[in-house]
Amino acid sequence: MAKMKLKWANTEDLAFRLIDEYPAIDPMSLKLSDIQKRVANLPEFSDDVKKGKDPILEDIQKRWFEERSDMEDELGPMESAPRDDEDLDEDDYRDDTFAEDEVEISDADDEDEDEDEFGDGFQEEEADEK
Repeated sequence: MAKMKLKWANTEDLAFRLIDEYPAIDPMSLKLSDIQKRVANLPEFSDDVKKGKDPILEDIQKRWFEERSDMEDELGPMESAPRDDEDLDEDDYRDDTFAEDEVEISDADDEDEDEDEFGDGFQEEEADEK
């Protein structure tokens, strides 16, 4: 018996195949573009990838989540999908800080300095009033 070729219209079948392929992943942690890629990578999938529009992908995501939730006793808890390197946000992994955060400027230090208001070391001489 030949395997059925899946199309975007087979949202329920696609959801079950995604559960088979990715049993631990919480589909709600995936972006729709990630779901589209995962469907396109299924060996049984034989439709035009570009036809996978947001409403179809949302339906697959919803069905995948519902069916997987029903299987939680059997398969265990769902986990968030690991993020691709290309999707990392710079703020998520940067350890450096702004210079203002590292150095605190104290007003007390300014009082001890004999610099002018611009901090360039030149001082205006005060004229003696007679």
